[in-house]
Parts: sequence; structure tokens; C-alpha cells
Amino acid sequence: MGLLDFFRGTKAQLIFGRLIDTDVTIPLTEHEIIIGREKGTSGIPRTIWKEGTRIKIIDTTITRSVSRDHVKLTWDERLKGYTIEDLGSKLGTFVKSKPLPAGTQVLLQNKDKVILGQGIMFQIIY
Repeated sequence: MGLLDFFRGTKAQLIFGRLIDTDVTIPLTEHEIIIGREKGTSGIPRTIWKEGTRIKIIDTTITRSVSRDHVKLTWDERLKGYTIEDLGSKLGTFVKSKPLPAGTQVLLQNKDKVILGQGIMFQIIY
């Protein structure tokens, strides 16, 4: 199965927990995705959305814990999964409760939990 075949039939998704009192699910259909914060506007509650190859987060309570370009997810055809790399975020990234050093890539396994900064949590589902 080639990369294009994978993306046509992919079931990979990220589930962001506890945003707007519910989980937010975002399908993964790109080879590379950057997750980071978007400038918040006063009065806008926590929200998350996908725009092209970026997943943007607004959280008026903890936005500053997520860097503008926090992590990069990259599909690895050889490993048949997404890797995650911290892009030098200020408050760090944690995979399975362990710190991920900036510039280091690790493979995300099914149901791995990731924390960005001080409170944005997501889980990958294959």
C-alpha cells in the first residue's frame, strides 16, 4: 500500500480531550501536520480546528502554554505510523508522560497520549 492509498483509506485521527466540554476529533489525511496555537480573541472559548496542514488551537486560559509551532507530525511509510517532533516549544511536549526533547522524533503508537505545554492533551488512534 502506497502513501496515497493510505491517505484515501486512513482511519488515523487525533482526539483532543476536554475542549469545549467535549472531545474534538480531527482525521489525519496529510503527510505532515504542524500543531500550534493561534492568536486568541477575548471571549472566544477553547477551540481547535484544522486548516490545510495545520491544526490550530485557541484557548484563552492556557494558550500561552502551546507554542505557535509546537509539534510536527509526519507520516513514516516504513514504520506505517506518524512520528512526532517537538519544534522547540517553550513549555515542552510529553509522550506517554515522558518529556520529548526538542528535535527528537518518536513513533506514535495506537492510543498514545500526548500533552502539549501545560494542558492540551490528544491521543492518536489508528
